[in-house]
Formats: sequence, C-alpha cells, structure tokens
Amino acid sequence: MVKISDIFLTCFLLIVCSVQAMAQVVYTSQPCASGLWSDPQCWSRSGSCPGNTTVPSVPPYVGLANNCPVTVNLNHPRTINGNMATGSGFTLNMNASLTINGNLTSSNQGATRFNVFAGVLTAQVVEVKNDFDLIIHNGAEAIFNELDLNGNQVTIDVRAGGSLTVLGETKMRGNRSDIIVAGNFETGSIDVAGATNNITTSGGATVYVSDINGGITVAGNATLNITGASEVIVEGNVEVKGGNLNVTETASLTIYSDFLINGGANVNITTQGEVYVCGMRPDPSQISKIDDDAVYAVLDDPVLCNITIMPVSWLYFEGKFIKDKRTAVLEWGTSVETGNSHFEIERSLSGVNSFHKIGEVLGMGWKEQQTHYRFEDLSIPLRGGNVLYRLKQVSFEGKVNYSKVIGIRAESTGNISGVWRAFPNPTKGDQFQIDLLDAKQYAGEELVIRLVNPSSESLIFTGPSVQDVSSKLHAVIQKSPLGLYMLEITWDNKREYIKILKN
Repeated sequence: MVKISDIFLTCFLLIVCSVQAMAQVVYTSQPCASGLWSDPQCWSRSGSCPGNTTVPSVPPYVGLANNCPVTVNLNHPRTINGNMATGSGFTLNMNASLTINGNLTSSNQGATRFNVFAGVLTAQVVEVKNDFDLIIHNGAEAIFNELDLNGNQVTIDVRAGGSLTVLGETKMRGNRSDIIVAGNFETGSIDVAGATNNITTSGGATVYVSDINGGITVAGNATLNITGASEVIVEGNVEVKGGNLNVTETASLTIYSDFLINGGANVNITTQGEVYVCGMRPDPSQISKIDDDAVYAVLDDPVLCNITIMPVSWLYFEGKFIKDKRTAVLEWGTSVETGNSHFEIERSLSGVNSFHKIGEVLGMGWKEQQTHYRFEDLSIPLRGGNVLYRLKQVSFEGKVNYSKVIGIRAESTGNISGVWRAFPNPTKGDQFQIDLLDAKQYAGEELVIRLVNPSSESLIFTGPSVQDVSSKLHAVIQKSPLGLYMLEITWDNKREYIKILKN
C-alpha cells in the first residue's frame, strides 16, 4: 500500500529537482559609461540559484555553485583589464566586441561555450583545455596573439563568413580536439600533434599560414583535412611527421617552401585535390594515394615562388603603444639584406583583410650586418582598440614580401561621446591636437575655432581642414600660459565645446 506521505515526498523531490535543473543566472549588457566588464552599471541580471548561493552583480567567468550555470548576453562592447579564466557552466553569447587585455584560459572541468555572433573577440594568449567551444559566426572575428589547445574535446569552429586571426603560433596538444574552418583563418604557424586532433577546412574556406620560418607540422595521430573547394597557402614548410594529411574534393594546398614527409605519415591527394610545391617535395611514390584526377606538382610560377626567396632575413618585428604621446612605436631588425629597396608600413583597424599603407622607410640595399629600424605611428584612432601592423618589404626589382602581423592595444582617450576630441588633455602643449571621433558628422566644411583663455579673452581663426586647424591650435596652446581653456568648434551650423586644461 502506497502511503500519502510517500507520494507527497516523491512529488516534493521532483519539484526540487526540476527547479535545480532549470536554475540559471542570465546577465545582459546595458549601456554604460565605462564599458568595463567589472562595472555593475554595465549589466542587468535575471534568474537565481537554489539555496543560499550568492549571485554577484557582474558576470563571473564560471558557473555558480549548486549546478547553477551562467549565461552572458553581450550586446554592447566590453573590456576586461586582465586575464579571463573561464570554467564549468559558462556561456557567452557575443553580439558586440569583447576586448581581453590579458590571456583567456579555461579550466579542466565542465563545459564552456563562446558564441561570437558579431563584433570582435580579442585576447593575448588563449590556452583552453577540456570541453571548450568557440564558434565564430558570419561577420564576426576573433584575434589572438597565440592559440594553444591543450586538452580534450576542444572545438574552434569558424563558420562561413567568420574570421580567426592568430598572430603567432597555433598549437594542438590534447586529444579529440578540432579546428573546423569554413571561413577565414590566418595564423603564423600550425603545430598539431596528440591523439585524434583534427584540423578540417571545407566550404570554400581560406587558410593563410604566414610565417616563413613556421609553416605547418602534423605529428602523432593528428589529421589535417583540406576539403570542399577550400584553399590553404603556406609560406613556410609543411612537414608531416606522422598522422594524416588529406587534400580532396577540389581543395588546394600551396606550399611556398618545402614539403616533407617522415615517420610513416599517411598523405592522400584525392577527388580533384591539388598540391603545389615551390621547394623540395617528396617523390610521388611517398604519397599514400594520388587519384588520377588529382594534381601533385611543382609550382612553376616564378613570381609566386620568388616571393618566399626573401631579400631580407628578419630578426624581429615588435610594437608598443606609448600612452603619453598617444603613438605606436614599431621596431624591426634584419641580419642580411639583398637588393632591399624599402619597407612600406601597413596598418589595419578592422582585421587582417583591410591593411593600408601609412608610411615608408628606406632599406639598406645590400648589407650583411644587422640593421635596426624604427617607425612611429602618430595617428592612433581616438577610440582606441586593436591596431594591426605588418611590413611590406619591396626589392629593387619590385618583388614584395610581408612580415608577420603584430598587434597593439591602444587605449581610448576617455569619454568617447561627441564628434570631436582634443588630446592629450590635460596637456603640456606639446603633441596637442584635435581630431574627429565621429567622421560621419563632418563632410569637409570650413571649421571655425574659438579658444577662450582663463581671462575670458577669445582667439578666433578658421581653417579648411581638420589638419589645418589642429596645427594652428597646437601652436597657440604651446605658447599659452597654464590654465583652463574653453574650445569652441563650429562647422555646418553645428557647434561643440571642449574644456582643455594646460598644466
């Protein structure tokens, strides 16, 4: 006979279990002045956890106690000044950019999910371990200095239209992890080993491995699958020490240096797959399988192959942001130069597909000793953010080579509302300038500048461009006494005021 008390207890336990299973906390970003992840004013939250679990006012990087997961819906840009160590029960849905001024790591326990639907995810070193998923959707982008998959069941999924840039090395060292690319993937080098780690390209993906001294290394039981009309271009060597390399389904692999096979590796070129090699290549008998409709050939395009016969030997290329001057200093060195005409400095403010020239430095021509170069970028965007640089080396014959891509993190000038910004502010007078925060609000109209000094005296002048009035204003501020000034900028029946402190 079933007791009523037993029925009541069973129902009570079912209700409690159901509540615990459904318990979660959801954080949603909202507009705020600081834009910092750590600012409670930047978040709203809903949901709760069972028991006496404390729910913090800002999103934690891991799920809360008592099996209470955390979901973060990011709809406004946010910045984390430091490292982000994620863990079990954490899901991030990005519809806006997240800048991590430090490293992104994951713990050994539980599931972590990053869905990048829009914006840019930026971090320095990314080292992720067990049960971590990063999905980069159409139109979204991720930029890391290094990527290290050092655990089990890690998935990096670059969907069609998405973009992943790793400025340095991409490493896979764990087990049962995958990098799946249907969009764009650029990295300095790829080193994949371990058991059943896979890199798979498909659906018209493009992969560019840029470091001539790096290239791709496949070892252990790892597999590199190049499929589905995708294109992989490697500036350095491709070395298959073990595991598998498959090029199939009209995909292509182009190697601008050497192709090496060692240690019983399994290499297959099938179903209209194509492999082209500029340098040394294994005899076709060393390839496990080559279909009749596949291509395995020497790349006979002298222009492309000569790109990697570099007129310079790079020693280093590095950059840093100088906060006081609001500039970026780039430094690089060469050990040997052969017919080197000059370097063109290229910059991008929006990923690896939009570089443009910002300066030029003459080379040494022919030299067998070390040479060190320096360039200063004086036009860092006022809003700050991630700034990418690369060097375009040009020979006297007009042939070009590119350096690796480096990135700096430029700080914002502070409050980023309005159309104009005067900086540095406070100022000592040197390096002072004005520039646009919102270029869409200015269409080249004549500018009228009025500067009111601490004695309430006004100086008025005009100019045809931002550069012209900025130069005039710099000269005035530099000679003016210390104190608080009011700057009035007028254009096209619009007016904006900025306070300037000279100290």
